[in-house]
Amino acid sequence: MNRWLIIAGGFAAFAATPAAAQRFGPDYSQRGLPGGSDTISSGGELTGKDMGPVGCIYQYTHRIPRPDAVDLVKNGYAAKTSKQKETFQMVGEAIAACRAGTGWSAKRQDIAVKFFSAKILAEDAIYQGRDLGLTVAVVRALDARLDADTKAAFASGQVDGARMAVATAQLKAAGLDPAALTEEQRQTLAPLLARALWGLYQQQAAAAAYKAG
Repeated sequence: MNRWLIIAGGFAAFAATPAAAQRFGPDYSQRGLPGGSDTISSGGELTGKDMGPVGCIYQYTHRIPRPDAVDLVKNGYAAKTSKQKETFQMVGEAIAACRAGTGWSAKRQDIAVKFFSAKILAEDAIYQGRDLGLTVAVVRALDARLDADTKAAFASGQVDGARMAVATAQLKAAGLDPAALTEEQRQTLAPLLARALWGLYQQQAAAAAYKAG
């Protein structure tokens, strides 16, 4: 069975109660409010604020502490620790509220969970790379300079040295000069850049799939 369907199914037990909706927002009415210095919104809005229904989960949960959200997503939503269970509960209630408000099918809920996961990991990568010059603007500018084959490689999550070299060669024009970094810093930057691009392309794919129904 598709891993994402299992994850989405695990959230199905959350009832879309008025209490859940009241607790979380909806954050569509709160987009202008700051998320905080270390919440999941502190990595920047890689895909913009106007994500539409596919971004509903994020809109309801953008104030979850960033490390907590990243930990849960990286663990495949397997909530084992008390903190993971707390975060899982918050995400689950957000999904229930989104499901009630949008009338999601199981397929669209699955797509929305994928979008949320990719967004969390991509924007965390940007946050982790902030001291190296990695920003939302750099990632967007770099994306605009990459050819289709290189984008596809990053989207797959399987990036070889040749494709990474293509991306690195475009970094200066995108606003981040690798020559200004030490070799150690460049080694640190590479996987963060790859994750940011992967997340961007996964979000784009999820948004397209959601629109297609």
